[in-house]
Amino acid sequence: SVPDLFADAGWRALFHHVISSSNCGNPALRLFGFGPVTDDGFGLGYIIKDDNIQLCLSSKNRQTSRLLGSLRTTLLDFAAVLNGRSRRTTDRSPSYTKIRQWSSLGTM
Repeated sequence: SVPDLFADAGWRALFHHVISSSNCGNPALRLFGFGPVTDDGFGLGYIIKDDNIQLCLSSKNRQTSRLLGSLRTTLLDFAAVLNGRSRRTTDRSPSYTKIRQWSSLGTM
């Protein structure tokens, strides 16, 4: 029989991963994908390089492009803060239609 711990609602909530991510540090790869581990979740594969970050975001039935746009805005905000400048509100209109490679985040 299954121990009570594993049948508990808290256990199910704790192990329901809405965002599942993985980094691939192999410098020979240009892009790395990672799939969602739940039907209502997202998968995020990423590679951090010296001058850019490549992302691949996937989902089965969610608003993947919307999340990617929000992630892009957040990363650009981080870059602006790290570079000692602020971004104007008008700069926050990312394209939600495709996955992009963001080279040189500090110049975007």
